[in-house]
Amino acid sequence: MEPEKGISNASTSKSRLKISAKVCLIVLLLYIIGQLVDAWRTQYQLVSPLIPRSVIWEINKQILFKAAVALGMGTIGLSLYFVKRHLLVIILVIAVLIAERYIYI
Repeated sequence: MEPEKGISNASTSKSRLKISAKVCLIVLLLYIIGQLVDAWRTQYQLVSPLIPRSVIWEINKQILFKAAVALGMGTIGLSLYFVKRHLLVIILVIAVLIAERYIYI
């Protein structure tokens, strides 16, 4: 009975890891969508003859850069997911979400 129980636990932990990797990728996708919505809202709300377009672009440049970095890392994470490296996907997504707080251009 012991070997079967060990196999069952390993299978359960792999399925939990797979679900966790999916959740992390979905959270990263929602983060990217949120960044793009923020850029659109900034451009939409700052329409004024007193505010030049270059100022709006400078504000949006930072937001769009963060979204581009997250999208690139999300693509790498998705490819790692399909190669069944679920733990690496989780680590990558967490690292990207933490590092996004400190990325400035």
